[in-house]
Amino acid sequence: NHNKEVLSATPTSVYFQYTGVVCGINNNIINVTAPAGTTWTAVSNATWTTVINGSGTGSGSFSITTTTSIRNRDTYITLSAPGQSNVIINVYQRSLCV
Repeated sequence: NHNKEVLSATPTSVYFQYTGVVCGINNNIINVTAPAGTTWTAVSNATWTTVINGSGTGSGSFSITTTTSIRNRDTYITLSAPGQSNVIINVYQRSLCV
């Protein structure tokens, strides 16, 4: 099998307002590219960030939500799959969208 496709994600940075509203329409939807038949998992590093539909096989997507009312905090989502390098999706929560 000479499939050169590797695990990747778009976008790799997501910004939220402190109200929990994502900055930019649908920017909290992460599109995953993965080799066919490869099972991937997305896991949050923080309790205030939730990954929805955080696993799949082959290419797909998941979304991120945050709890509200805390400004200026950062975390990340780790996207992993067997035999692939981990992909980090940075999550930033700010007072305002810029």
